[in-house]
Amino acid sequence: MTTRTHSRFTDDVYCTPAPTAPEIEVKTVDVLRDEIFLSNSYSEFRHGLHAAEELKSKDLYEKYPPQFKDKNKRFIFDLLNKNNKYLPSPNKSILVTRWKPFIPIIESNNSTSTTVSFQPNVFNYKPDGDNQTVEWYLNFANSDLFAYYGGSLLAQDELQVLECIELGALREYFVQTVNTVGSRTVGSDAHNNKSVPTPSMCSSVFSKIILYV
Repeated sequence: MTTRTHSRFTDDVYCTPAPTAPEIEVKTVDVLRDEIFLSNSYSEFRHGLHAAEELKSKDLYEKYPPQFKDKNKRFIFDLLNKNNKYLPSPNKSILVTRWKPFIPIIESNNSTSTTVSFQPNVFNYKPDGDNQTVEWYLNFANSDLFAYYGGSLLAQDELQVLECIELGALREYFVQTVNTVGSRTVGSDAHNNKSVPTPSMCSSVFSKIILYV
């Protein structure tokens, strides 16, 4: 059995296997909620976390490798894998979370040492080098995450996947398995059936390719 999906701008039809159970070990939200929020002071965030999965990077990359259909992207991918023998560390995991729409309450007191800053700059996907700092990069994607990464398009979403190559494996995991997070970043309000944002966050995915365009 196969499912059929059309590309955005062409009549090409790509066939993918019907989703099956994951072939790798997966931690889900029932376990991760307590691991992510170590304190009861984050109750609104605990409630706002809709779904979460943690996957071993190496297992994900080997079982669900990125599938580039564009010859130029495939050439770059082959250089990384065949020439440089790239393989994620077996000790590294990717955490994917999906959130309900809510506005967090930010109190103006000194109870937290966390500082949030916004950098109006190009996305270089380079770590700061400070182990006390976490960098997050936006994704201006279609509501179906990384849906067109393998084709000839090279907008921000596709460029992000090409540079942070493990996101391609994450996309393959989304479409090939029955999972709890999913690739969609829009949900439906149970009260009025209107579309609502359910944003996703992917952590511990690093740049492995620097592409100058």
